[in-house]
Amino acid sequence: MKYLAIISIQIKRENKFICKGVYFLFTKIRHVYLYAQVNMAYNINRQYLY
Repeated sequence: MKYLAIISIQIKRENKFICKGVYFLFTKIRHVYLYAQVNMAYNINRQYLY
């Protein structure tokens, strides 16, 4: 039983780590996406201005 408890604790830790990794990736992708959108809008506006 002790062994199983240790395994479950390890799994919980790994899950927490994976969740953090996924969250980090998601925020990074979102930042890149937002940056690309802003960049595109800026380029389009620049084309119309000049």
